[in-house]
Amino acid sequence: MGVLDEVLMKAFARPEGAAGRVGGWVMARANGATEKYLVQMAGLHGKEQVVVLGPGPGIGLRAAAQYAGVVVDRC
Repeated sequence: MGVLDEVLMKAFARPEGAAGRVGGWVMARANGATEKYLVQMAGLHGKEQVVVLGPGPGIGLRAAAQYAGVVVDRC
């Protein structure tokens, strides 16, 4: 695995350290509005249970937590 691959892994695939913080910022800026929109379109209510899979800054997780009864993050 090359240096670029390692940096991308630390930034996006398995976020850690400074690269993970930068990757989280990039993901929040690039995907945040879409995640909020999709949660709104899902029409969640208090009895819904939501599981969020994968790394990310938690934008969709926080949006879903406003509507669903249970929200679980499994990264």
